[in-house]
Amino acid sequence: YLINNHHLLISTSLNENYGHSIVEALSVGCPVIVSNHSPWRELNENFAGENLDLVIEQYAEKINFYTLLNQTEFLKYRNGAIDYFKKKIDLDIFKEAYIRLFS
Repeated sequence: YLINNHHLLISTSLNENYGHSIVEALSVGCPVIVSNHSPWRELNENFAGENLDLVIEQYAEKINFYTLLNQTEFLKYRNGAIDYFKKKIDLDIFKEAYIRLFS
């Protein structure tokens, strides 16, 4: 995965009904900075990233925040992203749906 080599995923979508790239990032422990127009909520409370208004200053502030984290602090967000993914995404549901689809 390309995302494995990066520290953050940033998405400034005006309307996001799911956000596959967001889910992929979270699944590999990459925190996300997304607009509050995505369905992914409570990211900050779960140390998985940020939900922001579409205001450039907010994005700049949060990007700076993440660049100043030390390794221990950043690992808290990487682990938070994985934990958030595991709480929100039930992979067994997808597995069962794909098995039914291709059977």
